[in-house]
Amino acid sequence: MIPKAGGSVGGSAGWVVVIAFAAAASVLFLSVVQAVRDRRPMDAQGAANADRVEVYQERRPLEVPLDVPLLENVLSATDAVFHDGDWFVLDARAAQVHRLDSAGTLLGSFGRRGRGPGEFGALPAAVAAHGDSIVVTERTSSQLHLYSPEGAVLATRLVRLDACLLAEIHDLASSPLGLLLLVRCRNDGMRTETRVVLEAVDGFNRTVAARLPQPDGPVVLDALTPPILSLHPEGFVFGSAQDTCLGVYRLDGEAIESVCHDWLAPVATPREFIREMRSTLAARTNIRWTLPEQFYPIMEVFVTPNGRWIYRVLASDQPESYELIAPGRQDSFRLPVPRATYAFVHEGTALLGWDDLEGVRFTTYALEGR
Repeated sequence: MIPKAGGSVGGSAGWVVVIAFAAAASVLFLSVVQAVRDRRPMDAQGAANADRVEVYQERRPLEVPLDVPLLENVLSATDAVFHDGDWFVLDARAAQVHRLDSAGTLLGSFGRRGRGPGEFGALPAAVAAHGDSIVVTERTSSQLHLYSPEGAVLATRLVRLDACLLAEIHDLASSPLGLLLLVRCRNDGMRTETRVVLEAVDGFNRTVAARLPQPDGPVVLDALTPPILSLHPEGFVFGSAQDTCLGVYRLDGEAIESVCHDWLAPVATPREFIREMRSTLAARTNIRWTLPEQFYPIMEVFVTPNGRWIYRVLASDQPESYELIAPGRQDSFRLPVPRATYAFVHEGTALLGWDDLEGVRFTTYALEGR
């Protein structure tokens, strides 16, 4: 996700520039996760109170592995989903979806900018595989586009979001009960509610989890910590890396547990970014705001069917890059795959990508046994 968040996943610009643009309309919310219990995703050989893992280092050079092919028609990798043996990569810069085989070879592309069926009139934000369809959502128009895996346009429809003056869809995921959408709804100044909305197969939309804005006190900007939505074997994961734990919910909205990431060392908020935000919001004298002094560098979470948690964490600010971490034994936090500009996980496979002056380079890595 474009740092949604996914967040998107980064683009060609540095991550500080991207999040600074998003910060003017973003806020940090109090968690409403009421979990039955807290836990840390460690295996039997791990230690819940192990020393915190340092992953973020500034100005680390990014080295692209040798012999990774260049795809000249691909400009970015905003989001990606694995379906029926292939990867479908959402390229927001090109306004296209690229179909790659399991080895990272380009099989074809579909979608384009425009106002017609299957065309993107606003920034495409996320992609999911839902049944036999590939679904793409736009960030600000509340539109969903459905395609066949071959790229044929199946439908374009609006998502009904009641009681939401200004809505942004940041992510989506497929569940047995329907599509899950991660929505930010701004109704009053800079205070924003984050919802997980289930677009059920029965045609009704209902909120199954929410993070409510702080009613009093200063607005806490959350540009450094995009909201997180991920599928889970028992439902879905929802929350923010600004908090110490993420909530796990059933599809009916029942909170199951909270899974904590305080084994990961937080990152200090860059002073330069704080100065930029003060300058940007200096005219908003009617709003009291603040920035967190630190944040956890978690951009996305992938939970495999067997319950393994894999985190995509921000590893460096120049250029924007990510590492994959799977908490477990104390000697295996970092998965032995290269640091990359883009990183997505499906079960035991990672799709990694690197920006190039003429396109993007992709390759896959097997994660089983790592």
